[in-house]
Amino acid sequence: MSMTMRDTIHRSISRSNRNTAIISIIAIVIAVAAFALVTSKFIFGYFGSPVTITDELLTTTTTDSLPLFNTTVSGDAMYDSGWVEETTTTRNGVSTGKSTTGYFGFLLVGEHLLLIKTSTDVNEDLNDYKGVLTPLDKVGQQVYDDYVTDPEYKEVKDLILPMMVDTDYDKMPWFLGAGVEALLALGGLFGLATAVSRSNPNNHPILKRMARFGDTESVMSEIDNEMMSGEVTQVDKLQFTRNWIIYKSGNDMQFARLADVMWVYKFIMSRNGAKTYSAYIWERSGQMLNVTSKDKNVDAMIVAVLQRAPWAIAGHNKDVEKAWKGDRAGFIRTVDDRRAQMSRPQ
Repeated sequence: MSMTMRDTIHRSISRSNRNTAIISIIAIVIAVAAFALVTSKFIFGYFGSPVTITDELLTTTTTDSLPLFNTTVSGDAMYDSGWVEETTTTRNGVSTGKSTTGYFGFLLVGEHLLLIKTSTDVNEDLNDYKGVLTPLDKVGQQVYDDYVTDPEYKEVKDLILPMMVDTDYDKMPWFLGAGVEALLALGGLFGLATAVSRSNPNNHPILKRMARFGDTESVMSEIDNEMMSGEVTQVDKLQFTRNWIIYKSGNDMQFARLADVMWVYKFIMSRNGAKTYSAYIWERSGQMLNVTSKDKNVDAMIVAVLQRAPWAIAGHNKDVEKAWKGDRAGFIRTVDDRRAQMSRPQ
């Protein structure tokens, strides 16, 4: 037994809801995992109580457990390393200058020398710092390697730690990441709520659009009766019954009553040298069927529509568009008059 239109519609609704729910759950899982594995350290650290870096903490901390945000550290002495970080600015691939973006010093914390990165010259009279305890960045690693391999500093090289406090780190990527995760989670929750709501078929866009024709059960029965009569024609992506146009795209379906077709034309969009062809089928309610296909197939669908609705205005120009947008009621009266004239006996 062939599937009825009612069965087809409800199957499309079921698939649409299932896909929405699956995508929403995936979005929520990704957002939660990203927050738990990456961003939570920053959020809880930044908005939580400061963590005091002590000699004991430095002894037990490994680079694998970093970064550690919102930290404070007080040392016994500060030593300028002599190293700076320079950033080269370019324009169109040509260097336009250099600027110093970081300064490095060693802070004596208990029995350890902790590298401190600041945005200003190292002040050897300042022993208190705030920032993020992080693995060494590129320049920090060079500073570390320089000191631990230099024989001049062999007596203190074992005190130097492979980590640093960055006092002026860029917080924006972390906030942006948290914002993206929040939006992803909210989108997933909204999608789940939508899928649950649409488990009632009458809340699904397919039947909501169909409701403009009247009781949806009656409309589906009418289309089923016409399809079972065998008067069904397929022209590319459109199905035609005696009184209806049916367009199925993925899990979505749209319908138009032939008697309501007012204006039909081909729309061509050009982008980067590529052209996209669409059939625009406007009906009296202001709804439009937009069917994209190959050029010749779009022509065939438009011809098929106009053969069944010869009263409709065919083609596009500025005057027709102005009439449709500015006085749709008048436009519809004109088309209805054309239809009435065509239906009169000759």
